[in-house]
Parts: sequence; C-alpha cells; structure tokens
Amino acid sequence: MSARTSERSALAPFWRRLAALAADALLLTVFGALLGILDNRGFAHLGPWGRLVGLLIAGTYFTLLDGPGGDGRTLGKRLFGIRVVNEDGDVPGWGRALVRGFLLGTLFAVGGAASSIGSWDDPRTLFLELLTAAVVFSVYLTAFERTRRQGLHDWAAGTFVARADAEWTEPPPPFERRALVLGGALGAWVALGALSWILIRPAVEPLSAVRAAVERALDGPRVAARLVESREGGRAARTLVLSARLYRYPGRAELDVLSDRAAGAALAAGVPLDGVDAVTVDLRLGYDIGLASFWRAYDTTLSPDEWRARLAAEPKPLDAP
Repeated sequence: MSARTSERSALAPFWRRLAALAADALLLTVFGALLGILDNRGFAHLGPWGRLVGLLIAGTYFTLLDGPGGDGRTLGKRLFGIRVVNEDGDVPGWGRALVRGFLLGTLFAVGGAASSIGSWDDPRTLFLELLTAAVVFSVYLTAFERTRRQGLHDWAAGTFVARADAEWTEPPPPFERRALVLGGALGAWVALGALSWILIRPAVEPLSAVRAAVERALDGPRVAARLVESREGGRAARTLVLSARLYRYPGRAELDVLSDRAAGAALAAGVPLDGVDAVTVDLRLGYDIGLASFWRAYDTTLSPDEWRARLAAEPKPLDAP
C-alpha cells in the first residue's frame, strides 16, 4: 500500500462523520427539550437571545468531548468509530478543541434562525436563511475537500477527523485551490441572495407596509404577513395571515387585546385589501434555544368587517379579566 493510500484511509469518510453529527445533534436536541420542560418560561423571557443557550451547550459539549475531556470522541463519534486529532495524530489540546467546538456549535445557534423573525415577506428572513445555507454549505461541501477532508471548523482549529482504528500518518498537503473554491462559493451565495430579493420584492412589497404597521402596534415582536389562497364552497378565498412570536405566556385577555391591535393596524395600514375574505392573527407563545423550541398557537380568524365591528366595541385594557 502506498504512503498516500495509507494517509487517505486514516481519514474518516464523509458519511460516517455526517452520521456521527446527526447522532450528536439528536442527543443535544433531547437534552434541550428536557431543559425546556424544566424552565420553559425562563427560556421564553430570553427571546431570540435564547439561541445563545444552544450555542453555549453545543459548544461546551463538542469542546469537552472532542478535546482531552473525551479523548477526541463525542458520543456520536464513538458510535461510528471516528475521532478528532491534530496533525500529529494526538488528541487536540483545549485551545484547538475550543475553537473547533464553538464553530461547530454555531450550527445550532444559526440554523433556522430566520423563523425567529418572520416569513419571506421580510428581507431579514431571507438574509438569515441564506446565511444558514452559507454556513452549512461552506462547512460541509465547499471546504470539505477530498485531500484533508476538513470542514471550516477543522481548518480553523488545525484538526482532522480520523478512523478510530486506523494508524495515523502525516496528513497530505492542503488543497491548493481551496481559497478559489471558497471565494467562488461565497460570491455565488451573495449573487443568489441579491437575485432572490430582486425576484420576490414585487410580490412582497405591498405586505411590507402591513407588517411594519403591525410590528409598531405590537411594540416588539417580529411579524410575518402573507396571503393564503384556498377554496371554500367552490370559490377561491384569500386570507391575510399575521404571525408573531411573543416569547412569553400572556393570559387570554391580553392575547385578545394583542390580536385586536394587530388586526386593527393591518386594516388601517392604508394598503388595499380588496379580495381578502378573512384576516387571521396567529400569535405563538413559547421559546427557542436553538437546540429545541416549543410554540403554542393562539389564532383568531374573522372577516375584515367582523374585525371592524369588534374593534368598534369598547376596548379592554391589558389587565382586564
């Protein structure tokens, strides 16, 4: 067997690494869900910043077990027979493990973060969805070149992932065109984001004014606004759906008041709502810590005329029974 064949065989296959990551992600998700059961209201008060809890937990987990604390092997890596090593084939020190662990932990903090803001009518959502895709794509496809099989977290930390039962030899030289490939991928990502926004902007621009008005009325939560078309009784029906995440658990009276404020702001936004048969206010109560999230829906659906009649009645204060 040649020296190069020996070097390549010591590196863990991509699919084995992916399976180990999936096992670790499942374990962390279960742990996050248990934490949420113990203190869901406490996590709810953190709002979108709750995702930093997921970063801290995931980063600590990978730092401890991929470093000296776990002999370079998380539970997922032990299950699939792989380990993290430095260029000498030894267990990485705490410094390398810290860099690698928290870069990998950002996947749990960033992944799906766009859902904390709203829907595709909001350019912030588009940006975060593309950022999430860029992180995943860069780590597992673009920088995962065949000679060293390093993701960006390995590249930054100077680590490798090897088969646990293979004899380690000096790693092959790095891929010479890595910077060119990475730069091209990031350039394509930026171009894709700009093109996507150009294409969807005409469709979402009318709803942007509605979303902004509802956000001002609710004073805090990010709002998504979208039109949903369906068929009722053989005819087409259009529903304006306003969605917001509250990151807390208010009582029903306050939820009714917030629903009234959202619907009233949408109807008064000055945007023509001709052809809209109903307006749904979808308030979600819960938490999101990256590793796990839980949302309970409080929906109110009325026709525009029914909302106007309800709003014309004497309003209740937020502390009403």
